[in-house]
Amino acid sequence: MLYKLKKNKAAVYLILIILLCFCLCQYGLQRIFGFSLFPDEFGYWAPAAKMLGWDWSETTSLGSYYSFGYSLILAPILYFVKDSIMAYRTAVVVNMILMCIGLVLLYKLMQKLFPEMEKERAVIISGIAVLYPPWIFYIQMTMTEALLLFLYILVCYLFLCFFENPRVVTAVMLSAALVYIYFVHMRSIGMIVAGGIILLFWGVGNREKKCRRIAVLVLLLVLIFFLIGLGIKNGLLDRLYHTASVEVIQYNDYSGQWGKLKYLMSPDGMKNFITGSIGKILYIGLATYGLAYWGIYYVLKRCRSLFFAIKSKVLNREDLFWLFLLLSSVAQFIITVIYTIWSSDEENDRLDLFVHGRYIEFIIPVLIAIGIKQAFDSKRLWTGTGIMMGCTAVFTWIVNNIIGSSISGMPNVHGYFMIGMSYLIKEENFRPIPFLWKAWLLGSFLMAMIGLVITACKKWRIEWLLTAVILLQIILGLHASEHYVYIGNSYGYGDIQIADKLKEVLEADGKGRIIHIYEGDTPYIEQVQFRMQDRKIDIWDAREKDINPAKLQEGDKLILAADSKYREIFDKLYERSWEAGHLCLYYNP
Repeated sequence: MLYKLKKNKAAVYLILIILLCFCLCQYGLQRIFGFSLFPDEFGYWAPAAKMLGWDWSETTSLGSYYSFGYSLILAPILYFVKDSIMAYRTAVVVNMILMCIGLVLLYKLMQKLFPEMEKERAVIISGIAVLYPPWIFYIQMTMTEALLLFLYILVCYLFLCFFENPRVVTAVMLSAALVYIYFVHMRSIGMIVAGGIILLFWGVGNREKKCRRIAVLVLLLVLIFFLIGLGIKNGLLDRLYHTASVEVIQYNDYSGQWGKLKYLMSPDGMKNFITGSIGKILYIGLATYGLAYWGIYYVLKRCRSLFFAIKSKVLNREDLFWLFLLLSSVAQFIITVIYTIWSSDEENDRLDLFVHGRYIEFIIPVLIAIGIKQAFDSKRLWTGTGIMMGCTAVFTWIVNNIIGSSISGMPNVHGYFMIGMSYLIKEENFRPIPFLWKAWLLGSFLMAMIGLVITACKKWRIEWLLTAVILLQIILGLHASEHYVYIGNSYGYGDIQIADKLKEVLEADGKGRIIHIYEGDTPYIEQVQFRMQDRKIDIWDAREKDINPAKLQEGDKLILAADSKYREIFDKLYERSWEAGHLCLYYNP
């Protein structure tokens, strides 16, 4: 077997990259105790808890509606793993497994798209795409991004398999994947739209009755799965968000986006759409060191060839894959810009909404892989690299002018929404304009470095030189994780200690409610509810009504924010208090 592996270098490289993914997961696993982003992560665990019959409804209502697709994976973890820390870490390991499967699928996809490419190069290119720094970052938390990154590769692979050999089994899997990615996060509705258009085009233009029937079957299955998903969604809204306001629920739902679509039709809306697009295009270029630009260029070339093939009526089934890739990427980009339509408004103070990456992140790895292939094949590699440097410089200048003309100056930045450009962020005394120029310099340096690596590989035909890009990405990904995951978890562990102390107190007397007075700050109480599992926490929302201490009953346990304005009052009503992390627990022995 060892002899076979020595001869099959591609298999060796594949195994080594999978082991590298495992090591990356293990590197930070012992430093992760729970949520890094509130209320998003809790919003994905809450439907899983509801599936198990646990009542987290009041804590859940502090945040908006989050789709339930990821919860279908989290529910078995929550059922079998009773400790919250271990459950969270198990979900992180599942993210790593999905990354490894995504690596294999992307490698298979590259082999199908480019059969002339050496297997060793295809493996390493797939490794570079999968070890994209934001993916390294997102596997270490329970946001949907890690799942979406995997699912998009899966959808692309199934589409190509379907066009090569349109079987019923592939049709069922493809329709299920298209609907499932939507219910993992509704911003991926562009996948269903793009997929539906391509399937209609393929079915109508196909002369074989069998293929037409299969196209109808896929579209019918998509509709059926979609209606089933809507039924589950409506059931969750009724049972889990019954105490939340309509405004809060609609924040992440499409019912809350109609105002943005109406605004888009106005002159100011069109202006913001264009300027917002520039911010996102800049992110795509700098976050991928120009590789996604190469990928987009190649996809456009193939779609141009597809247009001429249609005119000459010489169309290969596989050619429609490139049209799907183009439509899905464009749809996702437009959805991102519309969702953040007010990001370039003069009153917006958040840079990360203007130069936003999170919502388009999951289409990037496929574009990176195709982009590396295009860069290798290009006879004008350095001309293209120079053009990309110049274009991103122009985009940076435009973005900085917009920031300079805004009222706020966009001094507020949530770097985890723009991970691919976050490496030089220092939140203290943050100045967006100098930061963006520094980000451009770093991005340009990385573009040049990628150019040197590709030039060396082409000249000396040493494929393993590409691993330098993987090493660089690991450094960037772990840097982002250190900044936003590991440090935050070290503080968040105190909230878990509050939950453990609460369990200890409840074991002693076994009575009374658990009450949290919420004052509008970050809902760290979600960490406690996650730890308490099937024990409900009641929320008294100080934003909506006055807090009356007389409503407390004997044996009630009270949790306040550590900096709560109510602490002085309850210090007199309770005999004991226990503070850790962001919270303080009050109880009577």
